[in-house]
Amino acid sequence: MNSVDIEAIARFRRGVDPQVFVNEMVAEGFDRAASEAAIAKVRQRVTRDDRSRGLLVLGVGLLLLAVGVGLTVWTYLGGGGSYVLVWGPVVFGLIAVVRGIGQIADAGQFNHGRLL
Repeated sequence: MNSVDIEAIARFRRGVDPQVFVNEMVAEGFDRAASEAAIAKVRQRVTRDDRSRGLLVLGVGLLLLAVGVGLTVWTYLGGGGSYVLVWGPVVFGLIAVVRGIGQIADAGQFNHGRLL
């Protein structure tokens, strides 16, 4: 990564408008074409990273849900007239699933240019 890419990532994460970024970089002495290429590359990289992070959070949430429901069913089927409702992993799993889906959706909006 070169200095333009590093600066593009920093400004992109701060929410700087891409056109403003390009104009600022040109004013600071960077080449316009390199600045435009850098913002396109950063947009793609950030989208990929955000989507990967969202998929990870979604996967952890689904795993927690499966563990919570599985343990609850296992104790229920074990007989004995009582069972343990394992609600902690279910609640945190649901939260993680919603967050993961949100992160994936946000990454898709970046990818299709709706937020930029």
